Amino acid sequence: MKKKATSITVAAVILLSISIISSIIVSTSITTITERTAFQISEKPRVVGCIPNYLDIISIHNRRVIVRNPTSEEITNLTLFLGNETVSFNQSIQPGSVQTLEFPLLKFQPDEAIVYGQCLDGFITGSCKKNEKCYRIAPWLSGFNYRRPIIIDNTLNSKKLTDYQINISLDTLSLIAEGKMRSDCGDIRFTDKDGITLLNYWIESGCNTTNTKIWIKISQIPPSSKTTIYLYYGNPNATSRSNGDSVFVFFDDFDGPELNLSKWDEPYVIYSNPMFPMTNFSWGLDNSVGIRPPSIYFTTIDSGNYGSTGRVGTDSKPISVSTTEQYAIDYWVQGERTGGECSGLEYVLDSSKSIYSRYVYTCSISTGTYVFTPPTETIYIRLVTWDTQAGFTFTSWHDYVRLRKYTSPQLTYSIGAEES
Repeated sequence: MKKKATSITVAAVILLSISIISSIIVSTSITTITERTAFQISEKPRVVGCIPNYLDIISIHNRRVIVRNPTSEEITNLTLFLGNETVSFNQSIQPGSVQTLEFPLLKFQPDEAIVYGQCLDGFITGSCKKNEKCYRIAPWLSGFNYRRPIIIDNTLNSKKLTDYQINISLDTLSLIAEGKMRSDCGDIRFTDKDGITLLNYWIESGCNTTNTKIWIKISQIPPSSKTTIYLYYGNPNATSRSNGDSVFVFFDDFDGPELNLSKWDEPYVIYSNPMFPMTNFSWGLDNSVGIRPPSIYFTTIDSGNYGSTGRVGTDSKPISVSTTEQYAIDYWVQGERTGGECSGLEYVLDSSKSIYSRYVYTCSISTGTYVFTPPTETIYIRLVTWDTQAGFTFTSWHDYVRLRKYTSPQLTYSIGAEES
């Protein structure tokens, strides 16, 4: 006689109130398991699963649950409900035999504290029937072998942050040496706290070093609290999704063969005194200068026109911002001159294109971050070489222009232990 298990419920819904239901139609020799008690899941990425006591759990590891049928009857039509998805197992489990059940998006972990009728681990409280085993079920990004939790600490800040950029440092040298990560860091991924929703990221520098700098855009960080995101790696077939444009409010690393005119207007020059014409104005992309060349440069040479400027800007391409949030521009600029004063100047303009802020005069290389609160809901950025003395040649180079959100005090983070 075959025994049919019409449903074994393993809940996998994050941030929702769920019911774990498992109605098992069995013969008179096996007790029918009734509906589970509903309970509220906290925002932590942990979900309870209750396993009926007529199935023996041999082991739970990664996406595999190995079960044994201890009864004298064959079990068929085994179905598990995983949130909004249903996974059916057509294979039968013969009396006394062992069967491996595999799940594409979940990883299972035995609970650290199993109590009859309850599942308690500090994150969740769930109700299971007496003598049933209670398990945590962690959603897992398909195709990746390893992950680490990253805890973002916003406890000192009373502001709720949205679409916020955070910079982390990661030792990819060790992971690559251990064969856990691709040598080009192409299998790095980040997800939100649910473990499966992808987050945008950009690798700034240092792949295969102990200090790989990565920027991540996090959709939401609650005020005065901590939140968890996940770093995944260990997928030899993955290719990089590093993309600065998807992370920052405005971004250009001048990494293409030409100036991106979807971001900038055509470079131009302004004369303070048109009686003294420029003898030369040039600009271009320089493959020998910059954080990671190329960079954009401007050169002005004149015969007596004090105060001419060569510039590129977003003058016809307004950037939308909020006047209630702080922003930061990360800049890299190098200034050079054959005589007179030095300059390498960047502007932030308000919606009327009046200069809201002017900064960075240098005769060498200057890097830093300029923090400001926008005066209007649209702003513009300009990169400028300022001709501050007649009769000399002035050149400035600009690289890695990044506009991002900012808060004070700044967030901190910690990277947890590896999970597999």
